Amino acid sequence: MSWPPLPAAGAPAGLGPPPDTRLPDGFAVELAGDVHRSRDGRLMLGGSPPRLLRLSGSAARLLEPGRFTVADAATARLARRLVDIGVALPRPAGGPVSDVTIVIPVCDRAFLLHRLLTALRADPETAGLPVLVVDDGVAYIGNAQATVRAISMRFGTVLWSHDTPHAEMASSPAVVGDEIVYHAMDGHVTVLDRATGHELWSFDAGSPIESSPIVRDGVDYFFVSDGEFDRLVETGGLLRAPRVRARPGHCGE
Repeated sequence: MSWPPLPAAGAPAGLGPPPDTRLPDGFAVELAGDVHRSRDGRLMLGGSPPRLLRLSGSAARLLEPGRFTVADAATARLARRLVDIGVALPRPAGGPVSDVTIVIPVCDRAFLLHRLLTALRADPETAGLPVLVVDDGVAYIGNAQATVRAISMRFGTVLWSHDTPHAEMASSPAVVGDEIVYHAMDGHVTVLDRATGHELWSFDAGSPIESSPIVRDGVDYFFVSDGEFDRLVETGGLLRAPRVRARPGHCGE
């Protein structure tokens, strides 16, 4: 199937030649909500800046449902033209959930952030996804090897990096004022200076910690597994020696 070039109707602006980059098969596009179409679908008004477009009959039929999926070179060219001028919005093909990274922008809303992280970890579909927490233009990222990095979202540069030797990490770091708090699977709670990444102190809870920090009023709440039951540990005093309380409990209670 081939689509003829989209001609101009009267004085409307033309679309111009399509870019060389081809949209992949399976890539869907959907007409923007502010696009107006004639009754037969041959004329469309929209885009940025607004323009009047005249479609061929085959292209109008393809767009009749309001969206279509790229299936060959011709539909790829049409989709790319419509997206480039703002008439259509891209709807990429869905991929495995493991390919998704959750990015959370936050500034001085630690309690709401912790509520969101807790909900993400409680949902089986998002429990294993990597999470980037962006605060004041900096993303604080932890990986499976328990390396925590601060990355400038404007320049993409690593501002600092902190390694935890012989440890693993299954949760996300938390931003608490001027500190970064993170948990490791070797049972350590570690607090870093947010500006430099230098370690302020570290506390050994004695058992692996899979949960992300939940810090409120200077106290870090988390569960550790002791085999027979879970302990809810409260670690306080982010800038001094930690005070620790532990009590029996179960995750989710």
